[in-house]
Amino acid sequence: METYWRWEQDPALLVGYGRRQPESLEARTEGMARQLRGDNIRFTVYDLATGVPVPAGWRRCCPTRPSARRSTS
Repeated sequence: METYWRWEQDPALLVGYGRRQPESLEARTEGMARQLRGDNIRFTVYDLATGVPVPAGWRRCCPTRPSARRSTS
């Protein structure tokens, strides 16, 4: 977790995330706990152009919750 958190604190990544300031390790750890519960799933996207995986960004998936589903019948 700490290695990933350190990577996310890079100034270029902060800009890419649309954040103006770094996130504390405690806040990021809580965010990871939410992801592990399935509330907010984020994953790293890697650039494979050079043959060596290089973190290039991230994506977020928000699972559909039963209470938010619309009936089509």
